[in-house]
Amino acid sequence: MMLQINANKKAYSVLSPISSSAISFPVAENSVYQNLAKLSNKKQWVLFTANCPRPTQHELTRHNVSCDKVIHMKPSIQFSEEQIVVKAIQARTASAIVASSDLQQDAKNRIQRIASNYSCEVFFLSQPTASSLSTAQLH
Repeated sequence: MMLQINANKKAYSVLSPISSSAISFPVAENSVYQNLAKLSNKKQWVLFTANCPRPTQHELTRHNVSCDKVIHMKPSIQFSEEQIVVKAIQARTASAIVASSDLQQDAKNRIQRIASNYSCEVFFLSQPTASSLSTAQLH
């Protein structure tokens, strides 16, 4: 499990184990879930894009994340994931947005800059390939 946190840009990148419907943060579980729990107590949403894995309700409640503030967005035919994230940030309705790490680095950088201007935290999640899973488990 690898976790990269860039506190200056308020962006988190989590490499999670392969799972059909849920993400898990075994190594850095406490810090990620603590951030999500804190952010879910604000009067704003915690949004998961359709392109990223999402935790189960059990995982969220176990870590005191307010499930009634978590929204998993539907896929868009019209907009890219980057456009959706930017629109969500600019709407000022989200305290955090969880997006896929499949976004290009320049898109992630743009999102991070915009998020910092709007006081929104951004998490980028990915699932490792089978070959990187064994390496990730060693960390």
